[in-house]
Amino acid sequence: MQSDCCIDVADAFAKRFGRAAVAVAVAPGRVNIIGEHTDYNDGFVMPAALDLETRIAFAPRDDGAVRIYSDVVGEEVQFAFESAAREKLPFWALYAWGVGMSLLERGITPSGLDAYVETSVPQGGGLSSSASFEVAVAIACLGDKWTALDKLDLARVARRAENRYVGTQCGIMDQYSIVFGAEGHAVMLDCRSLESRLISFPEAAALVIADTSVRHVLGESGYHERQEECARANSVLSSSLPGVKNLRDVNMPMLEGKKNILGDAVYRRARHVITENARVHEAAAAMTAGDLARLGALMSESHLSLRDDFEVSCRELDVMVESAAGLPGHFGTRMTGGGFGGCTVSLVDKSSAAAFAGALRERYQAAARLQAATTIVRPGGGARLAKPRETGNA
Repeated sequence: MQSDCCIDVADAFAKRFGRAAVAVAVAPGRVNIIGEHTDYNDGFVMPAALDLETRIAFAPRDDGAVRIYSDVVGEEVQFAFESAAREKLPFWALYAWGVGMSLLERGITPSGLDAYVETSVPQGGGLSSSASFEVAVAIACLGDKWTALDKLDLARVARRAENRYVGTQCGIMDQYSIVFGAEGHAVMLDCRSLESRLISFPEAAALVIADTSVRHVLGESGYHERQEECARANSVLSSSLPGVKNLRDVNMPMLEGKKNILGDAVYRRARHVITENARVHEAAAAMTAGDLARLGALMSESHLSLRDDFEVSCRELDVMVESAAGLPGHFGTRMTGGGFGGCTVSLVDKSSAAAFAGALRERYQAAARLQAATTIVRPGGGARLAKPRETGNA
């Protein structure tokens, strides 16, 4: 059955462009349950797609032009993929243009189109709003032929857009989990082999996402600095330890042996990656066993490592984590996403989720003097193409 949200965006398209949308490209956001800053180190992650979505109602154009309106920023942009001048596009439109250019690199000519974009994924909150937008744009550009592109290639196209055309050197976790997500499951992903398996999310649990209201832009934050520090650690370790290609190949005794030549900061960055990879494996086992207490404890340990060793947290994230501790039904909380702001994710007993979310907002406001938005979620399905209704405006 077509969702009301897809009907709404198709109606909004018809009102703006004066014709019917042929379909709606839908791509979820994602929450990373555990495994932060390990993806670009060939490590392990365990994200889940969300039931928060980017939806793009669209209809193809014969002239190759792109007209795309974003309800998020209230702006329409017009361009052609091959002839667009990068410097003349607003930042948000670079993602759409980059997707088309990434498709062209693969020998696929994207369709011109009219498109109307809306989303329920918080912007800049660490829930992959940009990757969600990229994947939805790719599906819209391909239309009914989108399934002819291998799912992994679809994720790679979206990641390429962000790496080359936007300039954020992210790993593939975000795009991969958005494409491969499955309702009621987390995705355990090996970022080196790009092999994954689905793990059933416990029925008795829910995830509560809490938005600190503090925003970051990855390209202007310490994200790239952390990547460079990990690269320096890898350079030292791979040049002196046999069999080491990346930090995922290093264990703690190996790292301790090189501590003096790495320097304190680089050593701690590497320590986070090594211990976080181990936590992901433990968390997968705990989730499989339905051991919510252990899974929550690992999430809390992950936050401490991100705060102290990787130094990508901030006061507001820490206050949110501290505010969650001890609330009824709470198992564990951590920051999620690149850091320096955004959201936390808490593992809670499903029956206590609403009460937990309300108490968390109150505690956070009292401690941080800021309003927090909370959303109760469970893992949702992956990206898809939805057909608008046959009646009405669409």
